[in-house]
Amino acid sequence: MPKIFDSHCHILTDSIILSSSYPSQHPQNFFLNVTTKKNEWLPVIYLGEHNRYVLASLGLHPWFVDRSWMNDINFLAELLSTNKVSSIGEIGLDYVDEFIGSKSLQLDAFKAQISLAEKYGLPVSLHCRKAFDDLYLVLKRSKVTGVLHGFSSSYELAQQFIDLGFKIGVGGLLLSLKSKKLERTVKNIKLTDMVVETDYPNFVQLGKGLELADISLIIERIAQIKSLDLSEVKEILYNNAAEVFLGSKNAR
Repeated sequence: MPKIFDSHCHILTDSIILSSSYPSQHPQNFFLNVTTKKNEWLPVIYLGEHNRYVLASLGLHPWFVDRSWMNDINFLAELLSTNKVSSIGEIGLDYVDEFIGSKSLQLDAFKAQISLAEKYGLPVSLHCRKAFDDLYLVLKRSKVTGVLHGFSSSYELAQQFIDLGFKIGVGGLLLSLKSKKLERTVKNIKLTDMVVETDYPNFVQLGKGLELADISLIIERIAQIKSLDLSEVKEILYNNAAEVFLGSKNAR
């Protein structure tokens, strides 16, 4: 039975046939297979139907929001009504210079997807850069929960979203020498308030060919930072993700 849960990864498909070997390389894992745009949704649904440990997450990422976003969201709503989906994601807001021009469109598309999450009782997997104030305001007015993916900011900011019922997604940045702020966050928030992720295939490379598709390295670092038993940390992190995306502490 899987006891590691990669709470955010992109298991890509060339077509309807699985083209990534990531799940088969790590059969002990669950995977939340997040998407970013419309043409990924049907292949990911297919994959979820044929691999019980790869969970489908459908969403329109802020990088791909344009003036046709409403058509995409209508298609998403149709898929949610007729298929088994574990969450809505990767969705959110991104206000860095490259994407600030679509700010208003992003907000509209994000709110629409949050409404779908509420309608179907689904958790969300969230992307956010330089937009935490707006993200917080939208979420505070909603009833959704989920994970703030790829978090790298302060303990104080993390706690604001934890207080709304969200988990904090901790990834490969924790193994970097530049991760002091994230280390402080991991040290200070409760273990029950975090999950782990690789963001595969966008994982960090640490040199010597080491790739963070081996999520156990992140789990080990969390145990070190919090001075806790590794097996206990592994179990709690698995349970945290299972509660969010499986609705249970027990694998289905």
